[in-house]
Amino acid sequence: MHNGGQFDGEPSASPELTRDIVLLATRSELNFGWILIGDETVPQTVRAFGSRENPEPAARPVLEITFRRPAGP
Repeated sequence: MHNGGQFDGEPSASPELTRDIVLLATRSELNFGWILIGDETVPQTVRAFGSRENPEPAARPVLEITFRRPAGP
């Protein structure tokens, strides 16, 4: 997670991604977003995505969360 110009060098993936989501939802003052770091020295590996302010609605990111209730009583 990004934090004031510094970032955690450890990648977020499940369950770390889940930890990040919970933190961002419960501590909005710590929500600085994520940073994507890639190897732009390798041709055709750059990734891009729009922000919520993108003038094209179809290019705006969407967060989808699927919750599955555990089996049992």
